Amino acid sequence: MSLYAIGDFHLSFTVNKPMDVFDKRWKNHVVKIEKYWKKRVTENDTVVITGDHSWGRDLAECQADLDFIMALPGRKILLRGNHDMFWDAKKTEDLNEMFWGKLEFLQNNFYTYEDYALVGTKGYCYEGKDSYEHFLKIRERELGRLRCSFEAAKAAGYEKFIMFLHYPPTSIGEMESPFTLMAQEFGAEKVIYSHCHGEKRYDDSFKGYVDGIEYKLVSGDYLNFKPEQADQWSDLAKKYTDETGVPVTVVTAASGTYESTLKSEMAKDEVPTLFQVNGPVGLASWKDYCYDLKDSDVYKNVESDDFVLKEDSGAVDGIAYVIETYGIIYNKALLKKYCEMDGAVIKSADEINNFETLKKVADDIQAKKDDLGVDGAFTSAGFDSSSDWRFKTHLANLPIYYEYKEDGITSTDAIKGTYLDNFKNLFDLYITDSTCEPSLLSSKTIDDANAEFGLGEAVFYQNGTWAYDNIKDNEVADEDMGMLPIYIGVDGEEDQGLCTGSENYWCVNKKADEKDIQATLDFLSWVITSDEGRESISQEMGFTTPFKTFDENYESANPLVKAADEYVKAGKTPVSWNFTTMPSEEWKNQVGSAMLEYAQGTGEWDAVKTAFVDGWAKEYKAANEG
Repeated sequence: MSLYAIGDFHLSFTVNKPMDVFDKRWKNHVVKIEKYWKKRVTENDTVVITGDHSWGRDLAECQADLDFIMALPGRKILLRGNHDMFWDAKKTEDLNEMFWGKLEFLQNNFYTYEDYALVGTKGYCYEGKDSYEHFLKIRERELGRLRCSFEAAKAAGYEKFIMFLHYPPTSIGEMESPFTLMAQEFGAEKVIYSHCHGEKRYDDSFKGYVDGIEYKLVSGDYLNFKPEQADQWSDLAKKYTDETGVPVTVVTAASGTYESTLKSEMAKDEVPTLFQVNGPVGLASWKDYCYDLKDSDVYKNVESDDFVLKEDSGAVDGIAYVIETYGIIYNKALLKKYCEMDGAVIKSADEINNFETLKKVADDIQAKKDDLGVDGAFTSAGFDSSSDWRFKTHLANLPIYYEYKEDGITSTDAIKGTYLDNFKNLFDLYITDSTCEPSLLSSKTIDDANAEFGLGEAVFYQNGTWAYDNIKDNEVADEDMGMLPIYIGVDGEEDQGLCTGSENYWCVNKKADEKDIQATLDFLSWVITSDEGRESISQEMGFTTPFKTFDENYESANPLVKAADEYVKAGKTPVSWNFTTMPSEEWKNQVGSAMLEYAQGTGEWDAVKTAFVDGWAKEYKAANEG
């Protein structure tokens, strides 16, 4: 049994109201809803639909839309949205009676999921469409209904709450509101909302953790009409709790906020027992917290010390739990279509084995994008915090790798920048042969890039095997996902493979209670030895692991992992993850900032070189003083 949420179907089977006039994501959105829902949701699952179900003006005009929802698998709980004209507060009981056993309507009441109370109301935020006085009046009404929902659940003995709204919990620019304060008052674990459509509106309110509460946007177009599920690690933890009776709480962080979330959690009275670091540099901040794992079952089952963070004393501070690969993901079907076009510079994807060929292909695709039916050769090179790591860290790894290789070293206190011109050439390709103008890069997110590739709007996408979960079940079939090495124009790169390594290391907090430490070690052992744990890691999460317990029965179903394996089988030389030797997070940020300035035309490439070379020496010295 799983809990999902999604909102804003805006169905119009009876009323003529096509949604694709607003945004291309809405094209065939009803087909997408049915397709992705049936792929993800079973009859035993619960889905909360957070409003704006139908364009119908009354129940008669909405009936066909509600019939569509009723025919979908699972238990359906409906929240009222601002466009749901068939429903007002007085009709909630009547609707529940009318649709008994088929649909449940949430307003001035609550429903349950396991030991959670699902509470909610339409909500309201200020959008400038009415007077502020009218806004305050409507908000007070909705706050009263929300309190009624909470108090009814509390009176029934419930202590765990998930709060649902249609409108965002805050007006634009607000850092708190009466809705967020009520969520804090009753101890809601999550606040789920929708209403926000189009890229310009996705950041109207909170996403991620704020004051210990997770905020999630589930507008249909934001999710590409795929119902949003709880984090996979949370699901795995629940399976462990169900089997052993030992409670496990998982705290996740929004994109780009892991370090800040971890600092916040470590400052609390009840500290996390298990956390992760991204490698040697990330370990430096948390080394004093690391329990020695050398006697743990996890360490005994790791294939090699190549996958551990080990001190000279022999103490094991961290263990990699996933081996990942990144490169340039490509759409095989689109590239094949391009190859069949008149004047195509290649006849097969196999011909792309160096930068020169990659550039010729990308330039030609960009010139023929309208005929090919794409918005650009590459997805947008977004530089917001959810996406900039792809360039300031992963792309920047290539010039470091080749410099280390040439000099026969594995780290340095002073990078020379030998291959920065090669680095520039590929970055230029990313920002010119793209789905968007360079001036927009500062606001482009990883979600944008995922959607662009998943919807078939771009042929190429720099990312890794971990991206599969975010691009699957879209317009690109699994069999059409391939990967290319990141070529930068270096001699002999025809024999280059993909970038392979890990920046996901388990660490156990030695400052936690001893019982919690042992419980965590037991949980990790279960994850890598039980059928449930291994199936979740390999099949649901799509990871390749470094543990001996994962035999051929637990090979990843991830097509990007399979593509990476093909390069290994072909004898190509993998590119090591040398970005783990980057001197600091500040160094990455300075390089990323200079890259963005250059991309937008407000800075010069020399500034990137300065940040890369001079910044390296400065940050290395600062990190190693004393």
